[in-house]
Amino acid sequence: MRFIILTAISIVLVATLASADSWSFAPKVTTKTHRFGDTKIVLERDATQNQSYPDHILRIYSQDVLLAMYRNVGFQAIYASKDNHFFVGLSNDGIPGTAFVILDRHGNLIREVKHRYLNSSIYTAMTISRRRVWYDLKDPSVQFESEGRQLKDVTVKGSNGMTYHLLQKELGANPDDVWAATRKARMAQER
Repeated sequence: MRFIILTAISIVLVATLASADSWSFAPKVTTKTHRFGDTKIVLERDATQNQSYPDHILRIYSQDVLLAMYRNVGFQAIYASKDNHFFVGLSNDGIPGTAFVILDRHGNLIREVKHRYLNSSIYTAMTISRRRVWYDLKDPSVQFESEGRQLKDVTVKGSNGMTYHLLQKELGANPDDVWAATRKARMAQER
């Protein structure tokens, strides 16, 4: 009898944990348009065929002329440099997998990094698939540094309080410092 009770409890726990990171998008096409001067950035999510992993298409226009299109690139929020020449899209979502993308007004993709390539110590909260909290969604303090039309740096405030340099290897951060800051932020969240 004890074995049966323990087995039943185990099954309930496993079922609860397995569904903790489940989701489904409505079976429709959604479009978000962001305008920065003459530049229009359109993010489309097509969940008509696949509601778990829908297609994401990013399009960049200048005066309504299509300059570029990228598949499976997405973001939750996008920020522009003061002159609207450079853009950074940031995401704490695991779908479609983009952690950040840097673009210019000509449609060039300067850098895209997927969540799977970021060091796991950068994340202050994670689930199996969707939740990938690495930047401060409320106050990302995005800064662009450029000389003429040459982008030198893009900085973002992490969810652990650190500043990340998105054009640098390892985001310009010492891995030991990242781990310490993330650990401190995770402990603060648990309180």
